[in-house]
Amino acid sequence: MKLPVTFRFPDPTGRVGNATFLLRYSYSVQLTGKVFFWRVEQGSPVEGRFDFLTEAGQQLKGKFRAEWGNEVAYCG
Repeated sequence: MKLPVTFRFPDPTGRVGNATFLLRYSYSVQLTGKVFFWRVEQGSPVEGRFDFLTEAGQQLKGKFRAEWGNEVAYCG
């Protein structure tokens, strides 16, 4: 993704996935909202922002910057 893109959760098409917030030593909470990426290009930092709302009405909003690494990501 070389151009800015926004993903919304839940995705109306059902193809993108979902967003959850894992509470420490507890359970996960379903989120609604969006994630914005400036661009995603291997070798360059991934930067963007997020704006989510929990089912209880708590807002989770912020920016992020991530560097590429050799770690294995586990999804499930």
